Amino acid sequence: MLIDHANIGGSYILILVLKNVRRIRIGSLGFIRFPAGCVFYVGNAKKGLKQRVMRHIKSKAKHWHIDYLKAKARITDVILITDNRWDECALSAILKKKFEMPVKKFGSSDCSCDTHLFFSPQINSSVRILANYLKSYEIKFELIKIDPSFSPFGFHPENLSRIDSEHA
Repeated sequence: MLIDHANIGGSYILILVLKNVRRIRIGSLGFIRFPAGCVFYVGNAKKGLKQRVMRHIKSKAKHWHIDYLKAKARITDVILITDNRWDECALSAILKKKFEMPVKKFGSSDCSCDTHLFFSPQINSSVRILANYLKSYEIKFELIKIDPSFSPFGFHPENLSRIDSEHA
């Protein structure tokens, strides 16, 4: 089951799959061409990490940049990080060293980061590559697998399985 502590804060990385090249309207950023592959969106919740992630999985509302993308891509996994040393900006700073940045200012209009969205063309191995990369920085995390038989909007708690960083 997803993290037990309803009021705990932390960071998260949504992992989404785009099976085909897509041109997607991303709110005020306009139309963006996304290649096929995996995208990693880094976010933060000062408290209510569980609720924030649940909102991303369940909601069809379009408020943030990621909402426009997840309407056209499938969330396959979520990484949860509750160590407050690793906020979304700190995570973005290390992810940009390893992964492509497909869209400038995606999810980062309220900070000085280049972006909070990263890309990997390897659909089948991206989660493993990302997990190993986080481990190389000694970041402890939980990896939540989203059952692929459900759409990003068809969330049911029994369709999640938790894998901590020791087993990712």
